[in-house]
Amino acid sequence: MKQNPHRILVLWGSFGWSKSPPVPTSKAGDPRTTLNEAVVFGGLERRMISHDFQGGDITAIFGGIDLDLTEAHIVGNEAVLAITAIFGGVELRIPVGWQIAFRGAPIFGGIEDKTRTARVDDPASPLKTLVITGAVIFGGLEIKN
Repeated sequence: MKQNPHRILVLWGSFGWSKSPPVPTSKAGDPRTTLNEAVVFGGLERRMISHDFQGGDITAIFGGIDLDLTEAHIVGNEAVLAITAIFGGVELRIPVGWQIAFRGAPIFGGIEDKTRTARVDDPASPLKTLVITGAVIFGGLEIKN
């Protein structure tokens, strides 16, 4: 019995088509307090003015995101923002009263923190912390005030 090589090729190709697209799915959250943005081969400029910013998920694949949080406020002590930049870049602007804690992995990418943290004279009102998690792979993340 002779096997048809086209049958094997069609079977192999059908496995790739059944998978979901590479764009990550956003987690549920209130769009007034939580960011869930993804760009692929594109760009996005966004300004968040929430009085209860809770964080979110930002993904840039072969694209760029410009995110302005200078008018946002964190109600608790911290907010967590997951940033993934693959062959892309993210520019993040934060208020002077916030500090950055990066808990991620730059892999052939760069993270530049150009922020100036304000001095707090009152220990009863500590600085708010924006915790950034995620990965920067062949891309860049720039954080400034």
